[in-house]
Parts: sequence; C-alpha cells; structure tokens
Amino acid sequence: MPGIDTILKKIKEDAEIRAKEILDEAKAKRDKIVSDKKTEGESLSERIGQKAKEDEESIISKAKSSAELKARDEVLMAKEKIINRVLELVKESLNNLGPNEYISYLKSSLKNLNLSDKDILQVPEKYYESVKNADLGIKIDEEFTQSGFILRKENLIYNGDFSSIVDSMKEDLMPYIAEEVFKK
Repeated sequence: MPGIDTILKKIKEDAEIRAKEILDEAKAKRDKIVSDKKTEGESLSERIGQKAKEDEESIISKAKSSAELKARDEVLMAKEKIINRVLELVKESLNNLGPNEYISYLKSSLKNLNLSDKDILQVPEKYYESVKNADLGIKIDEEFTQSGFILRKENLIYNGDFSSIVDSMKEDLMPYIAEEVFKK
C-alpha cells in the first residue's frame, strides 16, 4: 500500500530527527555530569596529596561509569518513548486508511476463513457503506467497532482491531522499529 509506505517513511524521518535530538541531549547531560565529577575529584586530590591522587582516579572512574550508565538509561528511555510514539502513529495511520485500502485489507484478512452468511462482521462506522457495497457475502453488523474489524463466526470472535493487533505485535515490532529509526 503506497500510502502507508509514504506515511511510514515520514514517521521514520520524524522519529530519526527526534532520536538524534534526544541522543544529543543525553550526551550533553552525560558530559556535564562527567565534567562536574572530574572537577570535584581534582579538587579533592589537591587537598590530600598522593593518597588522594590514587583515590581521585577511582572516584573519576566511578563517576564516569555512573554518568555513562545514567546517560545510557536516559537514552534507552528516550528510545522507548520514540518507539511507542511510532507505534501510536502506526495505529493512527491504520485508523485513517481510505475506504479502498480498508476493503483490500479486510478482504485479505478474511480470505482464508471460509465465511458464511451466518457470520457477522463489525466494522468502523466510516467504512460501513463501503463494506456493505463490497459484497463480501457476509452479514455486516449495524453496531460498529472503533477500528479494524470484529468477526463473529459461530462461537468464535476474531478481533481484528488495529490497536489490539499492534499491541499484540509490539514485542516483535520493537526491534524492527529500533533498527529502522536508529540506524547509524
């Protein structure tokens, strides 16, 4: 679907820009913390002489390590926020499919389910008429879902809600999104 590719490309570009900004901010914070701790260590060193010199190296090393861990944690939290935002944008994009794209998605999702006229399909209100006119050979419910679709087939309910689908795939999508958004 070319529309979704364009949207995903835009989302990726926006996310890359934001990720760089967040990474730069985190690095600046880390450098400031390291600089402050180094200054503190040097001052202590001058007061207590040779013994302090040995302690200084230890303090600086620990402070730097601590600062790097803190900066790393901030970067990881920022990346997680960006990934979550990308997932929200994906949900928004899916919720904004045009009628033709939605019908294509629906047909492809339902094609292997051996549907009958006893099955009931629930769709968002904005697609109701388009789906009705698509003649899918299935009853279209007059109650609506927020996004995606819900299919009642005998005693089974198929939840094709976009938000639920994206949320259930989150763990699988996160590495892919991270790789795409945070390419070096």
